[in-house]
Amino acid sequence: MELKFEQLAYQTDAVNAVVRLFEGQSNKRESFSLQTQGANRFVGNTLDLADEQIGENLKDVQKTFGQSETEIGMHGLNFSVEMETGTGKTYVYLRTIFELNRQYGWTKFVIVVPSVAIREGVLQTLRATKNHFAGLFDKPVMNFSEYNRDRLTQIGRASCRERV
Repeated sequence: MELKFEQLAYQTDAVNAVVRLFEGQSNKRESFSLQTQGANRFVGNTLDLADEQIGENLKDVQKTFGQSETEIGMHGLNFSVEMETGTGKTYVYLRTIFELNRQYGWTKFVIVVPSVAIREGVLQTLRATKNHFAGLFDKPVMNFSEYNRDRLTQIGRASCRERV
């Protein structure tokens, strides 16, 4: 049995709001790596937009959704999408990942969850949405793994990227 996913307007609005924050960003397909010289350091997705541009994009998104304006300096580049319980937050952030990959070439995303139960739910959703996202995003390669501090090199190998 395969689940069918509806495309709900409020979910699509949330995805597009995040993607719009980075309008003007070039599409750079780069590999994410973990360098182990000295302390572990992640080399990831390139963001070459100035904070001022992201701030303008943020204001545009806030205006679109009737939210009060905030300055980038107030919170840095920390954004949140707030949704009620049961509205599809997991689906929204997974679809956002695929949109950010398509629009800007970003290939590495880390999902942090507060409990084992939520982690298991996210892993199940990743498995359940694989075919759905394959149809929406032209069969992207979708590799994911559960973090294990004893296998840190896995982070460098897992990725979400489109087939060439």
